Amino acid sequence: MTNNRQIIARSAAKSANIARFYTGVACSRGHLSPRYTASGNCCECARAASSANYVKRKRQEYGAPYQHTVTVPTRAVADEIDALAARRMVEHRASVPDDPYRAARALLQVPGVSLDVIRQMGYELPPEVLPL
Repeated sequence: MTNNRQIIARSAAKSANIARFYTGVACSRGHLSPRYTASGNCCECARAASSANYVKRKRQEYGAPYQHTVTVPTRAVADEIDALAARRMVEHRASVPDDPYRAARALLQVPGVSLDVIRQMGYELPPEVLPL
């Protein structure tokens, strides 16, 4: 594989205010990548160190082994979550007393819906709205 990078001395890169330069010589870890003009460090080594430090900071922050990946639940786990949600919904509905007037009360909040319309829809009107 050929490298199309222009070889520049660090001193020439400094005088030209260029952020990175390329020597054509591998760093001590064997990377053939540009170097930073300010420090002379290999860009690839700096990237690897930055990534390692990021993971290290996250491991310290969260305490548990930190993975820099997103995990997608398997179908079995997704089914288990759905079953848990359904069970909680059934438990909640059992704990809430049944209100036969709930739908009619909701319709009364809608502007323009009259008592006659609610009756025509087949809902029973709550006693507090019935005319005396």
